[in-house]
Amino acid sequence: MIASRIAWFSGVLFSFGWVCSACGGTSANPAIKSNHTPVCDPGSRRCEGDAIKRCNQTGTGDSFEMACAPGQCRVQGNNAFCSPPVIPMVCMANQPMCDRNSATQCKADGSGPQPGGVDCGATTQHCLEGACSDSLCVGATRSCHDGDVYVCSADGASLSVWDDCADSEVCDEVSSLCLARVCEPSKTTCLGTRVVTCNASGSGWLPDPTDCAAQGNRCVAGTCQKNACAASTTFCQDGNVYQCDPSGASSALSRTCRPGVEHCEVTPAGLYAFCIPYACVAGQKLCDGDVVKTCNSDNTIPPDGTACARDEVCEDAACKPLGCHLDTFFCKGKDVYFCGHDGQALNEECASGQACGAIIANPDPNLTGNFALAGCMPSACPPGETGCVLDKIGSCGADGTSLSAVTNDCAASGKICTRNAMCDVSVTDTVGLDKSVAAISEDQYLGNVIDVRSTRKLTELQMWLVFPSTRSIRWLVFELVGYEFVPRVEKTTSVPSSTGFVSSGALSFSYQLEAGKRYALGVIVSGSSIGYYDDTVPLPLAESPSFGTVNGVVSAFSDVASFNIVDSFTGSVAALMKVTTTTP
Repeated sequence: MIASRIAWFSGVLFSFGWVCSACGGTSANPAIKSNHTPVCDPGSRRCEGDAIKRCNQTGTGDSFEMACAPGQCRVQGNNAFCSPPVIPMVCMANQPMCDRNSATQCKADGSGPQPGGVDCGATTQHCLEGACSDSLCVGATRSCHDGDVYVCSADGASLSVWDDCADSEVCDEVSSLCLARVCEPSKTTCLGTRVVTCNASGSGWLPDPTDCAAQGNRCVAGTCQKNACAASTTFCQDGNVYQCDPSGASSALSRTCRPGVEHCEVTPAGLYAFCIPYACVAGQKLCDGDVVKTCNSDNTIPPDGTACARDEVCEDAACKPLGCHLDTFFCKGKDVYFCGHDGQALNEECASGQACGAIIANPDPNLTGNFALAGCMPSACPPGETGCVLDKIGSCGADGTSLSAVTNDCAASGKICTRNAMCDVSVTDTVGLDKSVAAISEDQYLGNVIDVRSTRKLTELQMWLVFPSTRSIRWLVFELVGYEFVPRVEKTTSVPSSTGFVSSGALSFSYQLEAGKRYALGVIVSGSSIGYYDDTVPLPLAESPSFGTVNGVVSAFSDVASFNIVDSFTGSVAALMKVTTTTP
């Protein structure tokens, strides 16, 4: 390989000398450098056997850079590398070489010349490529001498200056070119967090530097040293906050935490520390949510304690009654309240002409979170207006449920009052509005929940439904008992199709609706259908029946022998239907 490099340089320089002799030039002419013909890409690397050779800066030739293990030299693009990487060798293992003017050979590991060898100076010869030779240098090649670039004559007998390196340059032994001086030759120093060593000529850094940061250390004067602390972070020491300097070499007190009041605590990532107030005072009782606990001796809150009952709240380190059922909505005065861990809180303030209505008077503490069980509803008899209470007509009182003065007693004459304050023997009330449509699934029970205020006898039900083919319709009346709707009366009809109101039939019912009770009046359709419904919030009193107030709707599936109101009720919605009632 070395012989081929000599031959290549000899050929180039011989041709060059022949051309220049014709022009009258000399080997020391500075213009020579610009006339060399490039044969490789400057800086590129190639494999030659197990050796990596690098092209010089002018592209006129390449030289040995390092050796790979047998069969491990790889090329990718213009770059050759060892795979896996190896420690760079300074010479070809076991090959002849010169150690100054002594002829020897490279060590087996490529780390340098073997000691000893033949002193060529003893025979007034020169060491040339590992052997004593009468020639001074390899013909037509460049080399570094006394800090400048020299070129060897074609016969190898003499050297002449090829380039005079400036004070800011060095002669690079690999490329035999004047390169900018970037470091002190062979000196080891720090480049950021890396330990780097300058090459023998000072033109650059040797490959494979050591990164101290990868070991969690810092680079100091060309060696990796352990950090005193993590650079630019804060940390806890002796109960106080310390600041590490940007190099990680030292730290200083940043903040003193107040003894007995604060303690130093580090963030989960471990980068910053703060003075944090103690969670509690050692030995004292405290509330942690609704659990009474005793503070640990290290001022931390223990994981366990004494839990308060469901209808209690922890206040001043003791369990106290809530005064309401936790996580339930309830009526207080005319407004809607919510019972939370902090006690009773206003949830909705009902407007004028409205009042809070509780669907369940005494809710089970285990039935939580259903807002619809208590909400703003229109007053049964708006104060100052003319209304009907217990089939008596008169001026509504201030409480919105009674009459302040009676002008006509329908009940005394064996009649009932209508929604427009008239007396009659039979009344058909329309409940809800035709505002929106919705699909009703097959075998789904849909009914209006009505709070009955005047005892009436139910005689007929009508529901607005749309379906294209024959349907079996079950008309059902349920009564609310506790939390369950239980069946009271039903009737089944068959209808070929419908595009409007469908009736159970005149006088199809004779069931007494009692004042003070709540009922669900609705249907189950054998197939799917469409129904109208009203979703005014809150439902207007004008759309309630003359004998009570509509509260909302219930919807149940499958087994409707009975169903729970908590799972089925929706407030502020009414299905479009007609209800006919007579005197009890």
